[in-house]
Amino acid sequence: MLDQLGIKKMRNVRDGKKDTSKEATTNTWKETMSDLMTFKNGTKVTAADQWPKRRAEIVDDFEVHVYGRIPENFPKGTWEVTSTTEGESGGIAIVTKTLVGC
Repeated sequence: MLDQLGIKKMRNVRDGKKDTSKEATTNTWKETMSDLMTFKNGTKVTAADQWPKRRAEIVDDFEVHVYGRIPENFPKGTWEVTSTTEGESGGIAIVTKTLVGC
């Protein structure tokens, strides 16, 4: 198939022969990820009212390490819903909204 597509070289990725049918072998980076239910200071989330604080830490990590922060001088935008359509996808009710903004 690679020859038919003209692909001469593959990127260096995980070993495709590795068994990924078991959770233990699926995510090789699991040990480097922080526990979702542990605060950055090492204490565990033990009650529901602690979750908003831990969630804020997780959101902050995503802003810093995944998405990037929005610059302070980023211009404000306005959005308007121009149409709403209710439907179904795979047996699940969905709502599609078309937005126009600047």
